[in-house]
Amino acid sequence: MNGKFPDRSSFMPHVPQRIRTLVRKALRVNAADRFQTATEMADAFSRVGLVLDWSVEPLPLGGFRWRAVRDGHADLVVEMINRGMAMDVETFTEQPGGSKRAKDRAENWRCGLNLDEAHAHLEEVFERLLR
Repeated sequence: MNGKFPDRSSFMPHVPQRIRTLVRKALRVNAADRFQTATEMADAFSRVGLVLDWSVEPLPLGGFRWRAVRDGHADLVVEMINRGMAMDVETFTEQPGGSKRAKDRAENWRCGLNLDEAHAHLEEVFERLLR
């Protein structure tokens, strides 16, 4: 209403680059550069093959938990935990009932990060998990 678009460079880290590109196109300032019809936009999004469908829930003190439910396998979980002055990022699988197993701890787990470092690390983690 105020003639301003939302920040087109800010995305949650689990959003794949292919979707970011389509969202940016949909929000371009020049109308001629946007999708011209809802069908054109729907077609573009339908061609994006998602390997994992993430749900996101907030954790206390500003953290987040991402969960991908996988048929026939344990859920894949990524958490960004606020530890006060620092953030920890942990990746694990979780069976129904709560048993957890660390996922690629050397690559995916980090402790004591500032918010920018945590966000950058999360983007790397999600990119690896999409391969």
